[in-house]
Amino acid sequence: MKNRRWALLTLLLFLVNLFPLGCWDYQEVDETAYVLVLGFDKGKENKLTVTAQIAAPRRIAGGGAGGMPSQEGGPAGAKTTEVVTAEAPTAVASFNMLNTFVNRRISMKHTKVVVFSEELAREGLLPFLRVIGRYPEFRRNIFIGVARGVSARELLEKNQPVLEINPSKYVELATLASKYTGLSMTQPFLNRYYNAVYSLGSEPAAIMWGLKRQTPPGEGTPIQHPYGWRSEGDYLSGAIPRSGGNPVEQIGSALFKGDKMVGEITGDQTTAMVMMRNQLNQSLYSLPDPLEPQLVDMVSILQRRPPKFKIDVSEPVPKISIQIPLEGYVEGIQGHSNYEDPSFRPILEEAVAERITRDVVGLLQKTQALGIDTLGIGTRAKVHFLTWQEWVDYNWNEVYPQASIDVKVIVNLHSFGLLRKNAEEPARK
Repeated sequence: MKNRRWALLTLLLFLVNLFPLGCWDYQEVDETAYVLVLGFDKGKENKLTVTAQIAAPRRIAGGGAGGMPSQEGGPAGAKTTEVVTAEAPTAVASFNMLNTFVNRRISMKHTKVVVFSEELAREGLLPFLRVIGRYPEFRRNIFIGVARGVSARELLEKNQPVLEINPSKYVELATLASKYTGLSMTQPFLNRYYNAVYSLGSEPAAIMWGLKRQTPPGEGTPIQHPYGWRSEGDYLSGAIPRSGGNPVEQIGSALFKGDKMVGEITGDQTTAMVMMRNQLNQSLYSLPDPLEPQLVDMVSILQRRPPKFKIDVSEPVPKISIQIPLEGYVEGIQGHSNYEDPSFRPILEEAVAERITRDVVGLLQKTQALGIDTLGIGTRAKVHFLTWQEWVDYNWNEVYPQASIDVKVIVNLHSFGLLRKNAEEPARK
């Protein structure tokens, strides 16, 4: 009897081990086409035009026997990605169509970015995001973006990385650039966008991409500004006065009401939005010198502590008070004022605070005019309600545009660069 039990147990263990050891669903790497970026446009011959930027692994290594790497990566003249397009009724159907003319099986397991045309974004993204969210190969932290003024297909076809051979690394670095510029969103993830669409206290936003403008720098409209200059963040994608580099540029954000795009904001306003969401890592601000307005000072701002919100919902129209504590250090001072002196330092700190306050107030006014709580203030307000029904009945999305909002920015400058003080100007005859 005892031997029979041991025999049955041994047989059971043997049978159990047969199943996890199988490789029935494996997919070889050299038989897979990994899509890095996916683009969606309205179709003409079918409902949807889907464009995929696929990595070409054999071309990425470059050099060696194949010669020197070119600007496009890989051996000279070889592109490290392939852009393909198909028109289909749905996104998943397009993946099947791509498999008919791409040599390897299409996979979305390494997709990092999904770009929608502005036309699709203004009509609504939920029909596509529901499919993407359900499809098992898509990650929840892929970036959601909008192609401003161009189709997603054109954006991907003209994307030409300059300094990065590895296309996957380029996409990652491009999307993370906001960590040191602050001019684009830091966490425009699929899961955050999807949750914001269904939230009663916030609205989603997305990265905005565009193509380099046709007008060369210096040949556009002359600057019309009292100080004679324009902030480096006061631009939208596709409008930066520049030359060279990748034709694709990333600055500003697209604003949504539900799943429909209703507006756009500049890089400076995006910095304010990221700051209000407590997601700012670092950003550079240019401002007129408070004592010599014709000159420009540059200050790097860091966010060490989250903004403080005080929200009063005791009345039909909410009252909101926001305090934003920031730290920073001086990157450059064109004038000869010694702001390192404790008696002069508050003058510069107040000027920086005033500069940031203008951006924050401008952003708040724009979101109120559009009737969207992009900053997610409502998610903080709902804690003041005892029950879910009370929160629903308050109808935050209807009262937010009339809300009274007071903003106070506090800036503490800790470093003034490598100079302890400016040298005194010599007396000249």
